[in-house]
Amino acid sequence: MRKLLNLLFLVLVFAFSISAQSDIYLSLDELISRTKKDNLSIKRGQINVDLANAEVQKSKEWWLPNVFLGTTFHHLDGRALNSDGRFFADVDRQSRWYGGELNVDLDIGKGIYNSKAKKLKAQQAVLENEASENMVVLNAISTYYDLLRVSAEKKLYEELKDNKESLIIQLEAQVNIGLRLDSELLLAKSKASRLNVKIIELNQQYRHAMANMALALNISDAANLFIDLNDLKKLDLVNANESNDSNITNHPLYKSLEFKARAEEKTAKAITQGLLIPKVGIRYSYGPFGLDFSDNQVTRGLQGYLGWDLPLGQLFYAGDSKISKAKSKLIQVELDIQKETLSHRISEYKSQLIDAEEMISLTERGKVYAEQALEKTNQRQAEGLGNLYEILLAEEEYRESQLQYYDAVINYNVLQYKLMDALGNQF
Repeated sequence: MRKLLNLLFLVLVFAFSISAQSDIYLSLDELISRTKKDNLSIKRGQINVDLANAEVQKSKEWWLPNVFLGTTFHHLDGRALNSDGRFFADVDRQSRWYGGELNVDLDIGKGIYNSKAKKLKAQQAVLENEASENMVVLNAISTYYDLLRVSAEKKLYEELKDNKESLIIQLEAQVNIGLRLDSELLLAKSKASRLNVKIIELNQQYRHAMANMALALNISDAANLFIDLNDLKKLDLVNANESNDSNITNHPLYKSLEFKARAEEKTAKAITQGLLIPKVGIRYSYGPFGLDFSDNQVTRGLQGYLGWDLPLGQLFYAGDSKISKAKSKLIQVELDIQKETLSHRISEYKSQLIDAEEMISLTERGKVYAEQALEKTNQRQAEGLGNLYEILLAEEEYRESQLQYYDAVINYNVLQYKLMDALGNQF
């Protein structure tokens, strides 16, 4: 019996440990780490980087030869044309070759510049992925704060509901001995009913926010997610009063456009300067050649060329060159737009942060006053000195001041992350 109990205990401990391993307790740091590791959009971005790097490797293949190993044969039965223009009838001709052949065709100008352009585009892809990753993480942070906010509001209403139930018990006792009017008791019950409806609505919002959080983290079961309301506190990540405008040119979005411009430069050079570099080709073959496998002789063959392939359409109309120049001008405009956009975003977020910090200070004081007012009102009610209307007013003020404080903190913290992103910092 004792062995059976010990075995049962071990099974329970194992089952509990398995369950505990699947639970996820979120904090901001854990959220950011998991988002970067598991989010599907970020994984897709990394694959795009891998694809760009693969294209770089592909672009290096231009100078390597093609090698052929095998056999070729030729058969002609009938009429043949001689090199001097005469025809021969009833020709029966066949030959067979087997061996190896090395074939090199080099477009040197195009190969060099295209390879350099691919390298620059790969660097562009890395920077674009960094910026995209930041946006995904920023959205996850915003989703996390939405979840914290609705959780805190739900908890607040549940506390008010408990207080209301306690108040109803007090009012019922006071009504029974004639100290309170029935209307006050009915009003309190109506208020309690409305609180229950609001809690149901908040439960729906909570499930929706939790589903969004699970989607951001690529988690199948949101029931295993747990959050800490202690994260609803003011963070100090960046100083809104510091001058950070020089960081604009280091922002991944701006630098990615610079690499895009340089890649277009290399493409343009492949079109213009590439024409000045001749093309080179060599073909070398080695192997037995003859009528069949028994009648053959080792034969070597060497062919080659060196020259320029001049596209007259490009020389006369310069269509490709004009297209490349237009693309370069567009990229320069994109750079100017990006610089202006980042500059305005930084300025806007700094200004909003200063206001948001003041809002936190104001709402924090208001929250303390409302807590004290509600406490005193409940005390007066318990002593039979207050009235229901004072309590309802105090509860309303307490609820609004709490929610206003949460909103101010969330707004301030999210703004800090937005400013960090605008300054080019990687989360």
